[in-house]
Parts: sequence; structure tokens; C-alpha cells
Amino acid sequence: VGTTSPWGQLSINPNGITGPAFVIGSSTATKFIVDNGGNVGIGRSGALSSRLDITNSATSSAVITLRDPLGNVSVELRAGTSTLFNTFVGSSAGASNTTGSNNTANGNIAFSKNTIGGRNTANGYAALWSNITGDDNTATGYNALLGNSSGIRNTANGALALTSNTTGTFNTANGYAALQSTGFGIGNTANGYFALNGNTTGSYNVGVGYLAGNNVSTGYDNIFLGHDANGGGNAITTGFNNIGLGYNIKFPAVSSSNMLNIGNFLFANLPATTTST
Repeated sequence: VGTTSPWGQLSINPNGITGPAFVIGSSTATKFIVDNGGNVGIGRSGALSSRLDITNSATSSAVITLRDPLGNVSVELRAGTSTLFNTFVGSSAGASNTTGSNNTANGNIAFSKNTIGGRNTANGYAALWSNITGDDNTATGYNALLGNSSGIRNTANGALALTSNTTGTFNTANGYAALQSTGFGIGNTANGYFALNGNTTGSYNVGVGYLAGNNVSTGYDNIFLGHDANGGGNAITTGFNNIGLGYNIKFPAVSSSNMLNIGNFLFANLPATTTST
């Protein structure tokens, strides 16, 4: 077409014309287009701005899908409304997003249930999977912050970190399964493998070290520093306002409160507190 010396079974020479070289569709409903400069457009009716220029049909559908030899989806790339500034890469990543903005999700089913939550970052398989309205969360690792639905300003780094959190806020978990069981807790900080792992609704606890504070369930305002601090035996579960420093720190009872234990050698009573706030 447009040439007297074709070099292929179908050869198109666009020289001398002002329109595109090849089009499928119409000027208002273009399915596929190749312009005079060799740029390719899919779903585009306007000028092409790059070598491959694609307009998505809907924010919930994938723009590009890559499949393995068996036909299973390996990677999907989504492009939401330009004013929302979202980036979603991975099978079903960010698939339900409607008006949520400034979000980034990388990984299969990462952030896939979000609708309006904003300024979230999810990296890893199923990271922030259940998030719907939560804002300002960061999840890095397999199933990190998996259950979070509306919790805000949580940070989880590590596989299974904060995986059970649903509405808890201001929590920080660094390490495999750190704060894994927390559902509604507020302001907890866990650094280390399984640190504060058993915490469910306790708030304002600090656990730093391997298994540090992993027995706490509903206790609050506790500080545990050291390998296995508050693990096994009479480890604190419901007590509050305790400080334990050192290896394998223990307390008189699971409900002990207002106590200081340094290295299972120095002990003291602390000023009493009565509330978790």
C-alpha cells in the first residue's frame, strides 16, 4: 500500500500522507494505530507520545498482562486515572482501586481490595491485601499487613509482619512475624524475629530483640529489650507498665505490672499506671 516495491506480504508506505500509517477502528474509537513515525497506539485516538502508547479501558482492568506457558497470569500492569498518581504492578495488584490516590503496589494480589485508601505502599505477595480505606501504610514482605482494612500509619517490614492487623494504627513492625497477631493495637513497636508476636489488642508496647515480648497479648505500656525477653514461664501477657532488659527476662506472674527487671538480677517497682493511655 503506497509503494510499488513492497518488501513484505503486507507493506505500507505512509510517505506523503498526513494521517497514520495503519489504523484499526475509527478516528473516535481507535483500537490499534501505527503513526508515520512508527509509534504504536492501543486504544488511542489522539497523538502518540511514545513508541508504545496505551489507553486503558477501565482503572480496574490490566493494561498489560504477561502469562506463563500454562496461561497463568504472572504480571499485570494497571494504569489508573492520571490525577490519582497510582502505580500497580502484579497480578490483581490494586485491582479494586476507585478513588484512592498516591498508592504504590508491587506484587501478586498486593493491595488488591483497596478502594479509597491513599498514600499507601505495598511491596510483596498479598501485602496490604485487605486494605480498603486505610491511609499512609507501608508494607514490605510476604503477607505484610495482609489483614489491614482501615488501620492508618502502620509500617510493616518482613514476611507476616503485622499480618493480622485490621484497624490498629501507628504500629511499627520490623522482622519476620513481628506483631503478627495484633488486630486492634495502637502505637506498638516491634523490632526482631517474632518480636511482640502474640500481641492482639495491647497498645504502646516496645519489643526489641529475638522473640522480645512475644508473650504479651493484651498488656500495654511494656518495654522488653533483649533476646527472648519476656518469653515462656511467667512471661507477661496482660500486665502493664513493665520494663525488662536482658536475656530471658521473667516476671512473677503473667499479669505483673509496674515492675522493672534488669538481667534477672536487679528488680524494682515502678510508679503505678492504671490506663493504657
